[in-house]
Parts: sequence; structure tokens; C-alpha cells
Amino acid sequence: MTDEKIKQSYVDLDELVAETKVKLGGEEYIFKDITPRKQIQIMKIFKELQAHPDDVEQDATCKATSDLFQPDYPDRTPDWVKDNMTLKQIIRLFSLVVELAGGGAPKNEVSSPEK
Repeated sequence: MTDEKIKQSYVDLDELVAETKVKLGGEEYIFKDITPRKQIQIMKIFKELQAHPDDVEQDATCKATSDLFQPDYPDRTPDWVKDNMTLKQIIRLFSLVVELAGGGAPKNEVSSPEK
């Protein structure tokens, strides 16, 4: 083997951690550091929702949605989700998680005005 220099590189994986603001019911929520466990759970349910929306388990869907709010918003329980969110809102939130998990920029992203 010749005396080749080993090229070193630096990759900042922290750049891939997304922080996303979502407005729901007049309140803003910040979603950040969504764990792979939560992302995979959401991705599976999202896939089921797309394929068979009438067959998706309501309790599992509302629990997975509630889990996204944890630990920052502890009062956002599965019952809260059932009473305060529409299926369309849940699907959009799941879509956002799937997009973020894939590293893509969220579609239909609206930036808020600077204060």
C-alpha cells in the first residue's frame, strides 16, 4: 500500500434534525427531535391510511398522533386528539412527519412573519 493520505470529511448530522412549527386550533406547536420509533410508527399508519382509510384503527392512530406531541405538550392525549382534530389534520401531520423522515422539505410550507 502506498503512502496515500486518508481524506477526512466532516458531516454535521445535527443539520438533519428538523424543527417544524404547526398551527392547530389557533395554537402553534413545535415538533422537533421526532424519534425514529415515532417516525416508523407514523409511517406505517400513514401508509395504511392511504391504502385503506376505512380500516385504520382509530385508537392506534390517535395514540400515535398524541405521541408526536409528547413530552412537550403532555395534555395532548389520545382523547384530546379524538375530540379536537379532524382526520384530514391527522393525515397532514403524518404526511409532514413522513416528509421530514425522508429528509425532504415539507410541502406547502408556510413561513410565518418575523416578529
